[in-house]
Amino acid sequence: ADRQQYHQRRVENDLAERGRMAIRVQKYWRAYHQRRALSDSRARQGSVKSEYDAVLKIFSLMDFIKTKTFVLEQSLRTTFKVAEENQYKIVAVVGLFNKGKSWLINQLFDLDLPSGCEVPTEGLSFYWLEQKRMLVVDSAGVQATVDHRSSGDPLVDADATESLLFDLIARIAHQVIVVVGDLSECEQKIIDMMHRKHTRAKSNKELIVVHNFRSITRKQYAKSVFDRQVAQSYQGQYVHLGQLVFASEHSNGQIMRHIGLCCDGSEAGTWVNQESLGVIGSSLEYSKFSGVLTTLSVLLLKELEKLLVYFLKVEAVDFTSQHTAVPTVTFEEIDVEVPSSRRHRRKYALRLQVSDNYIVTMKKERSLTALGEMMVAEEEVAFEPVVNVWDYREGTKLFRKIAIECAGVDHHGCHLEELTNGVKVIIEKRPIVDEDPTVEAVRVKQQQGIWSNDFAFPPEEGTLKIDDDQLEVKDGVLSIVFRNEQKAKQFTFNPSGRGLKRD
Repeated sequence: ADRQQYHQRRVENDLAERGRMAIRVQKYWRAYHQRRALSDSRARQGSVKSEYDAVLKIFSLMDFIKTKTFVLEQSLRTTFKVAEENQYKIVAVVGLFNKGKSWLINQLFDLDLPSGCEVPTEGLSFYWLEQKRMLVVDSAGVQATVDHRSSGDPLVDADATESLLFDLIARIAHQVIVVVGDLSECEQKIIDMMHRKHTRAKSNKELIVVHNFRSITRKQYAKSVFDRQVAQSYQGQYVHLGQLVFASEHSNGQIMRHIGLCCDGSEAGTWVNQESLGVIGSSLEYSKFSGVLTTLSVLLLKELEKLLVYFLKVEAVDFTSQHTAVPTVTFEEIDVEVPSSRRHRRKYALRLQVSDNYIVTMKKERSLTALGEMMVAEEEVAFEPVVNVWDYREGTKLFRKIAIECAGVDHHGCHLEELTNGVKVIIEKRPIVDEDPTVEAVRVKQQQGIWSNDFAFPPEEGTLKIDDDQLEVKDGVLSIVFRNEQKAKQFTFNPSGRGLKRD
């Protein structure tokens, strides 16, 4: 009888679970057909997708060297004027190719911008939100497919162009959203790169990381993946603003928000998406950046002039002129082009000004940082010291030594924070040469910036305590020595039974 009851309960539970699964499938199927019906309805009504208000067309640095022109297009339908001063803040959305940048912009601001897979995002595309006094920048995805039919070295050209775009965004934007998928090492490097740029510039720009888990449909799986990729990878804590909202803390006191999104229309998406989008929207609207008086054309002109020095080499054809020159950029209106009855655009040109007796080439020397193959043009070349760690004995005592090569840095530039079983090291290397007023006779090469690292050692390697007497900065090397107290300290109760007595 017990066996029959057990079998009956199993059959009933199995039928109930199948019923729940059928309800979920029907729910997702209806949501899918609703989205298809909405899309078909828009198509029948001849609805027009949202149009960018301005586009800075940066496709290739090699093409720019040939034509000496970047084209800036402005829609004639917009109230936004690229050449007029206005008060607003600039919000940029960056990330790898095909990670959902345009989709996120559409969700946040109720737009219908075309997907980057359907219509590739051209350089920097600007959308004007007049009510919010906000200029949103959609960028071409990093590491997109490279056209190998072009002449020269297309991979080097693509890397240099991506670096230029990334640096330009970091300079002009007041708030930056980095869109990632399943958080890979490459995406972590992009986040780290943007954070370093803000740290070195000593700016208080806000950085938001959006984790777009578009393949995740189950709520529990979404929570476990977000916890593994974010909460277990960064120091910080969950905040009460949403289910998948995490605030990570960094060495300079900057707080970076990580916010999760899931597959739209799924169980996980219904659970978290509206809440997370609300947190992102509130972070953008109610931040401390209320906007500044800006003329977009002037801002682009100024920052491009600063950046092109690190990408282009302007050399004299003969020695009758100064051997090298600094590239300058001008801004002018070209004409009004009407490519179709639907899209009217006014065209401006950002032109590179070079005398006839000078030639322009791309600089081949690049600084590779911890970002691997990604080439980053910065006024501050990444400071990446050589680090060595080893153990040694002196009699019966065991020591561990960390030696960090930091030529040009004295003890004032070295800061230490004691950890539970290790140390956090922060080194600030200042530039030797002020490059701003310098006209390069020979290329200036120097490292500078802030470098930090946590040296945290597992307990099984012993209890490590810093030996203050051996801490020094000498001959360009920071030396930190730990005493390894391998023998565990033992404690016993006092005879009275209160307090501990050291053995």
